[in-house]
Amino acid sequence: MSLTNDREKYIGACVRRARHRWAPIDRDGKIRGSREDLAKRVKELVPNSLVTADVLENIETGRTRLKLSDALDIAIALGVPLVNLFVDVQKPFENNPLFPDGKTNLQIYDEQRLDDFELQAEDTDFKKAGRLLADTNKLQWMLKAYPVHGLVDISAVAEHKYRMALREWNNSQFWIYTDKGRFRMGGYSKTPQPKRGEYSATKQEQVELSLKVFKVLVNTVNDIAKNLNWLGRYAYCIPDEMADRILDAVAEAGRCVQSFDVDAISVSQPKYWDVSFEELVARVRKSNVESLDETLADRATGDVARWQQGEDSSSQFCNEELGRVYEDAGEGQGAREV
Repeated sequence: MSLTNDREKYIGACVRRARHRWAPIDRDGKIRGSREDLAKRVKELVPNSLVTADVLENIETGRTRLKLSDALDIAIALGVPLVNLFVDVQKPFENNPLFPDGKTNLQIYDEQRLDDFELQAEDTDFKKAGRLLADTNKLQWMLKAYPVHGLVDISAVAEHKYRMALREWNNSQFWIYTDKGRFRMGGYSKTPQPKRGEYSATKQEQVELSLKVFKVLVNTVNDIAKNLNWLGRYAYCIPDEMADRILDAVAEAGRCVQSFDVDAISVSQPKYWDVSFEELVARVRKSNVESLDETLADRATGDVARWQQGEDSSSQFCNEELGRVYEDAGEGQGAREV
């Protein structure tokens, strides 16, 4: 048997095991993990996919080489990283024959998920973007859940106590998870489920929660600034509507932080970044980045023509242009720890 056939059979076995691990469960308890089921799921998520039950059979038996486009469609349907289709998760400590350096399946899987893996530079940028979105959502939720008038409103403190009690109660229950939802199968705790409205708050609890909210707001704003600065330095862009969301949330957070009774919670007002948020957001706003790309392309085209005619030096133009684009791209000053 040829080496190529061995590789295809190994990949096919990995795809088959991934499908078996995915197998959803119906309401009647029947496992739905056939090739037909997976092909149907692929079609639901990727309507233009060419993956069918017959294609899956050929891939899993090693008769057909797995195409990158098909691998992406299958990974999306299974809800797994692409690397899962090329490693045997059931044999993590065995060498993977697809890689000639003798690495185990576990080593290959871990390398594809490490932040400092040299082939994952773009992954770091995606994580920065993901954190930016998560921090923006977190900031907006915090501002809505914990309104501040000198201190966090006393009603929000009581609601916070209810949410914490409900989370603790949920953690004490025994749940079964299926693709159709979550079902409670009795509980380890006989404590009745907490009810909204049966909690009150003291002045001391109000002060303590206000201090926590103050710190979270300041640190979240600072994290947003760090990620904006990172993405802006490398000309990444975000949708204009998201840029507006960030500006509105940060402006509201600034007003909220300024309204805290800092003497009551024993903190000082934070020092924000020297670079304004308007400028940080402007660097990554999609319309601005696209406009800058077009301007640079037009100027570069004209510069090449001038250089060919001996009118000036393209290196001088590039140095001047880069200086204008990145003159403010240095790291800003972070918010002071509170």
